[in-house]
Amino acid sequence: MKLIRTTCTGILTALFCSLVIATVTPVHAFKGIGSSGGAMMNQDDGTPQNITIEGHGENADVVVATVNGVKITMGTLMNSMMENIVQKGYSMDNLSSELTRRIRSESLEQLALEELAYQRAISLGISADPAVVQAQLDAQIQSKGSREALDADLSKKNKSFDDLKNEITRYMIIKQLIRQEVNDNVTVSPEEIDTVYQNNRDEFVTKERVVVTDITFFLDPADPASRERVLAVKKEILQEHGGDPTALTPQGFVVRNQINVSTENQNPLYDAAKKLEVGSFSDPLVIDGTLHLIKFDFHEPRTEKPVKEAKAYVAQKIKAAKHRELLANWRKSLIDEADIKIVHEMLQDKHED
Repeated sequence: MKLIRTTCTGILTALFCSLVIATVTPVHAFKGIGSSGGAMMNQDDGTPQNITIEGHGENADVVVATVNGVKITMGTLMNSMMENIVQKGYSMDNLSSELTRRIRSESLEQLALEELAYQRAISLGISADPAVVQAQLDAQIQSKGSREALDADLSKKNKSFDDLKNEITRYMIIKQLIRQEVNDNVTVSPEEIDTVYQNNRDEFVTKERVVVTDITFFLDPADPASRERVLAVKKEILQEHGGDPTALTPQGFVVRNQINVSTENQNPLYDAAKKLEVGSFSDPLVIDGTLHLIKFDFHEPRTEKPVKEAKAYVAQKIKAAKHRELLANWRKSLIDEADIKIVHEMLQDKHED
């Protein structure tokens, strides 16, 4: 890519001195080449209805950059910047110089990528299906209620119906190009899927979950009176506290509520719980020389996602990663092969020969 710039100061002031509260932000039907690999059709983007960018008069047609000789105007760039600001939720009141430069750079790159993709699509003979374009136009008309209402809305945005038709046509052409050069070239082999699945099988397993409430008594397990004390506490829980051990006032014992136990973690409690029905209490237990009373609170069995579903998920993840990589390389190739010039002094940061 051949990119020409020169040094200039006061970018924030120069670029945004014309941002004022007025009527309606112009909205592009064509939203650009995103990381998801396609353009987005925008019928109602939620843009605040009292924001616009001045400069559609003598400044709107000022050329700020060229992409293989095709001009990008100040009006187009500023509209793109405003959409970027609104979409990302930035506040117009405290845009820093650094953030403004980043928004400007992202917006200009987006416009350049869209133009480069469009140029490539035309060179390959790609065209938009008139019926599909008309269907999109009809959807826009329907969303506004009538053709007259759509025309009025477009007029507020300094657009005509033909401008909208051209944007939709452009969108369709670029969408088809992306599908042809990126989406259709993303393939995933059964061998790749199986390898990733086998290496990550644990991700598709939900381990068994056993939850208990453990009441530990500080009594002599060999004393028959100790056992009677445990049974008395169990009776109190069931008859006076509705089976809720946490309602007890601890007297010579400790209540540990809702603890997870497993074969690896507190194995004796796990083994004892698995002999009970969920919601029931054990008899007095001696574990590691200590008296216990446990309630089996909850059980979730071990489950494993069916192989077919798991492999479909793996395939989707692999395909998404490949798509991102292929799309990034495709975008880079468009820019690397392009002749992009920054020709307006307001946007020129440095000089590159």
